[in-house]
Amino acid sequence: NLANTIWSFAKLTFNPGNKTMLRLINLLDKCCMSASPGDVCKTYWSFAKLELTVNEDVLIKMDSRILQLAEELKPSKFAGLLWAFAYLKHHPSPSILTVLCSQFDGRVSNFGPR
Repeated sequence: NLANTIWSFAKLTFNPGNKTMLRLINLLDKCCMSASPGDVCKTYWSFAKLELTVNEDVLIKMDSRILQLAEELKPSKFAGLLWAFAYLKHHPSPSILTVLCSQFDGRVSNFGPR
């Protein structure tokens, strides 16, 4: 699983090198529209943790997937996504932020202290 592989490198704080990361990102570019909510969030978090510069086209595809999955996102994923956006200096479209905020508003009572 691509998301788990990228996440594993991030958890180890190990960047396997540009060649390997480019291959993983290129594969992700081809299949991100079938990713689960957790995989999309995990991948964004991993990119930020590894301080990767990711092609904007890949991020836009991942943003599109977030729009499709917004209703399925768990409360814990909202904060992680927003953190990753900020850390990557990625400015998702206003429509993504609007959808995330509307989902957040509907679920804020489910948020814990973390």
